[in-house]
Amino acid sequence: FILNKSLETWKRLYEIYGESESNPWIFERLWPMIWEYSDTINYDISLLVGLKNNLDYTKHFYSTTRQLYPNVEICFASYNSTDGTDEWLDSLQDKNVKYFHSKETKTFSDTFNKAAELATKDYVMFLHNDIVVAPNFLENIEKHLSKDSIISYTTIEPPIFAGRYRDWE
Repeated sequence: FILNKSLETWKRLYEIYGESESNPWIFERLWPMIWEYSDTINYDISLLVGLKNNLDYTKHFYSTTRQLYPNVEICFASYNSTDGTDEWLDSLQDKNVKYFHSKETKTFSDTFNKAAELATKDYVMFLHNDIVVAPNFLENIEKHLSKDSIISYTTIEPPIFAGRYRDWE
C-alpha cells in the first residue's frame, strides 16, 4: 500500500531497477532510497491479518512491517493452516503481536472477526498477508482518523510483473 507516492514514481523505479526474478521482494531494495525509517511513533492502530497458509507471505509481511513499524500492534488469526503457520505464530517473541490459531475450518471473514477480538487499540485496519506496507502508510492514515469515521485506502501496484494481465488495465 502506497500513500502520497504517484504512479510516475513507480514507473521511474521500474525503469531503473526492472523486474528481478532473483529478488521478488523488490520493495526491500527500494525503501531505503525513497522513504525514512520510523521507529519512535507509538500508534493507536491494530493491524488485523487473517491467515490460512501462505506462511512465506506471512513471514514477509511481518518482517517488512516490523522494519518500518516495530511498535505497531499486529493481530493474526489463523484457522486450519497446515503449512507451519500456527507453529510460526507460537515461535514469535514480540510483545506487540496478538495471535490466535485453531484447527477448525472457518471462513476468511471469521479470521478477521477473531483478529478484531484480539485487538487492544482504538482503531483497527484490515490487511492481507501478501501486501507490503510502505513507509508513511500509518502516518498518513492517522492524519485522517476521527471518532466514528471509516477510512478506506487502496493499493497502487507498480508494473513490476512483466506480461501480467489485469481486466481493468
